[in-house]
Amino acid sequence: MEILLFVALFLFFYWRSQRKKERKNQQQIIAGYENALGYANAINAAPYLEGDGSFSQEVVGESFYKKEFKRLNTYIQQVHPGEDEVVCALVADPSNRHDSNAVKVMAGDLQLGHLPRDLAAELQGEIIEMGGLAKVTGKVHFGEHNSIRLDMAVPLQTKD
Repeated sequence: MEILLFVALFLFFYWRSQRKKERKNQQQIIAGYENALGYANAINAAPYLEGDGSFSQEVVGESFYKKEFKRLNTYIQQVHPGEDEVVCALVADPSNRHDSNAVKVMAGDLQLGHLPRDLAAELQGEIIEMGGLAKVTGKVHFGEHNSIRLDMAVPLQTKD
């Protein structure tokens, strides 16, 4: 009888701990959706920058983001095989510890690099005036040395 009581108590507490884990996982999933929706709304509202079709603007620091490039490549191969153009966000990053004028280059929630230091210093203020981010088209190259080049005119011009 004592063994049955012990087993019943053990099963009850095990079941309860699993329910707590499930609730926590569900809360994390909901929070993730809310963050994704907030980001998607911000991206949709951001101005789209004019380009000249040359994709001549380089991005620096790509070698630090190999995992992000790999995730982006996986996504593109699953959803848009063969595509090499992606919508990128230029995000003002004044709290960057290495450069207070930094501008991040993002594809979705993946950081792919930064604008070069001199260009970022020139453009960060304009991007902040636009709400802290702007959209631009980027052409991605996957390989031993991943890279992305942006199609944007300087000075910045919006497509609207």
